Amino acid sequence: MVMASVIILFLLASELISVAAQKRESSIIPGSSLTPITNSSWLSNSGLYAFGFYEQDNGYAVGIFLAGSPQKTVVWTANRDDPPVSKNSTLLFTNDGRLVLQSSTQRQDYNIGDPLRLASSASMLDSGNFVLYNSNRSIIWQSFGHPTDTLLQSQRLLQEKELVSSVTDTDHSTGKFRVKMQKMEISCRPGVSLNLDDGGNLYLLNATDFNIKNLKVGEKSTREAIYIARIDSDGIFRVYSYTNATWSIEWSSSLNRCDPKGLCGVNSFCVPNGGQADCICLPGSKVVSEVHWTAGCEKINDAAGCGNESFTYAIQELQNTTWDHSPYSILMSLSQKKDCGQTCLEDCNCDAAYFYEDGSCKKQKFPLKRKRKIRMDILIIGVSLAAFGLIMSAITIVVLRKSYIWAYGMIMPKGDAKLDEDLGPRSYSYLELERMTEGFKEEIGRGAFGTVYKGVILNNVQKVIAVKRLDKILRDGEVEFQTEMKVIGKTHHRNLVRLIECMNHIIHCDIKPQNILMDENGCAKISDFGLAKLLQPDQTRTFTGIRGTRGYVAPEWHRKLPITVKADVYSFGIVLLEIICCRRGVDWNLPEEEAVLDEWVYRCFENGELGQLVGDEEIDMHYFERMIKVGLWCIQYEPSLRPTIKMVVHMLEGLLDVPIPPVSSSRSVI
Repeated sequence: MVMASVIILFLLASELISVAAQKRESSIIPGSSLTPITNSSWLSNSGLYAFGFYEQDNGYAVGIFLAGSPQKTVVWTANRDDPPVSKNSTLLFTNDGRLVLQSSTQRQDYNIGDPLRLASSASMLDSGNFVLYNSNRSIIWQSFGHPTDTLLQSQRLLQEKELVSSVTDTDHSTGKFRVKMQKMEISCRPGVSLNLDDGGNLYLLNATDFNIKNLKVGEKSTREAIYIARIDSDGIFRVYSYTNATWSIEWSSSLNRCDPKGLCGVNSFCVPNGGQADCICLPGSKVVSEVHWTAGCEKINDAAGCGNESFTYAIQELQNTTWDHSPYSILMSLSQKKDCGQTCLEDCNCDAAYFYEDGSCKKQKFPLKRKRKIRMDILIIGVSLAAFGLIMSAITIVVLRKSYIWAYGMIMPKGDAKLDEDLGPRSYSYLELERMTEGFKEEIGRGAFGTVYKGVILNNVQKVIAVKRLDKILRDGEVEFQTEMKVIGKTHHRNLVRLIECMNHIIHCDIKPQNILMDENGCAKISDFGLAKLLQPDQTRTFTGIRGTRGYVAPEWHRKLPITVKADVYSFGIVLLEIICCRRGVDWNLPEEEAVLDEWVYRCFENGELGQLVGDEEIDMHYFERMIKVGLWCIQYEPSLRPTIKMVVHMLEGLLDVPIPPVSSSRSVI
């Protein structure tokens, strides 16, 4: 089942999860066993948590639950996608150290834990963690390391771990939504983990256990309260408290029940209704399952009657709805919405059409994904507060029954088929780009062959984009443009403009402030890959003619040496010094000894006079010196002396010490 991401969080952390020290703990020895009817669970020392059987559907499952809570609140499930077992099943801690679920109705046993690592004892801890020990009392497996849908107090969600929702509140098999801690090779915040403490506070810690972000701060801490964080079956991440036999919601990732993508499944849309979410099928479709709405809706009629004169044909409008766009045909310059509806009515391939006020008509086939319908009173408020009405300029037209006519083709130029295959990103017509940029109105950058303009694209939400237009119809310009598209289309990183996958080394060749854009979240994006060199997987260097912008070009370009990714590190070092010194790399309006920034910085650093670089500004000189040293390492004359960009990130964040940079041979006269 495809799972929808609710929250995407980045971290790089260790694999081991620390367990809170227990003064006393239950001890389970080999030979112990449980059955669903009698002796059904092993309790923690205080009796708070239990590990054992609980009822699910018409049978039983094994998991961890709050022993004294109503309906045995389940916080962890073993082998959650296995079918329920019968009342005649047995959970056995075998004499050879394996934890095995033996089912009377299944042909094979189910292992819980790692069957290749044999345990000498087990414990259900008061923290809610079930652990297996070896003969040295070292933990060889623990439930905290394999979370299902719930995060408990003192538990951490670590690198590449995730919480996955249950199907329903009573069916704890794998659902559709997840909270995942994603691993990044280079991250602005490596080593981050998601944590829930005893006070119900939900926050992010870095690798040194420094709090870098609070997601939920408890107003007060109550010793009697139990807190859990859970990704619920409706796709919303919540923090709950449990006191006096009552559960209360302390925090939610969203207050709009329709926010989770895919909540209602395909061919249906979500309508907020008094704090709840109603899933409604599109006209011409019916619900697949009355119990599981995430299964969506299916067509009532197929196209078999299309063109049959005995059928009655009609269309129906749905206002204020939107979905993920995947049109098979786009028609432009239609004057009225009825024209859009008519073209869909006459096309047997068309199940729905999206009509915009600009006259464009996008025809789509079922299934349609991510439906949302917004009540008109909410719409009016949204427009007045934050211009949310931008997504409401379209009208959905759904075909109930259709007459027959040959399908229209997509009205877009064919272009270069080979280029389309290489690029990956979709193509836009010139008219579409002209509309996005309001006639190429706002220029934000210019290169040797093209000009970059600011634009806005509507893809469910408004998104600011950069559009590059070739100014000169020259072969070199076209080659550069195609190079840029191919490099971006084959690359993946949060700090690049557009991405699919990260495989090959890339030498950008033109790192400078003008090619670093900022998105709406303040995240830097590297742009303009027109001069980039895309290396093969087994290639680390290349020979090529000098390219780049004066002042940011690494010395090896002029020495006609092989070029590596360290050339980009040099350019980044110049940019870093410009940022922290708040000036350009070369400024001849300054005194001669200060005109060239990198030489001036090195002279001040050698003489212990870094204060001259900031004047009267009050800054953290310790952190300023750290960044200066990082910049000087980046611009070392010899490429081999420069750190990798990953090391640069770690040094800037304080995860690596920054040694004193050597005097570069190119500056030995200073």
